[in-house]
Amino acid sequence: MNEISSANSRQNIRKLVKDGFVIRKPTKVRSMPGLHSNV
Repeated sequence: MNEISSANSRQNIRKLVKDGFVIRKPTKVRSMPGLHSNV
């Protein structure tokens, strides 16, 4: 699980999610302004 511990940036985590290392928890539905501020 070295890949996960070394994934300290969002881009790395996104790559791990793509590869199937990390399973993202479903995010709660929010209003559009709040959603964009998080991205």
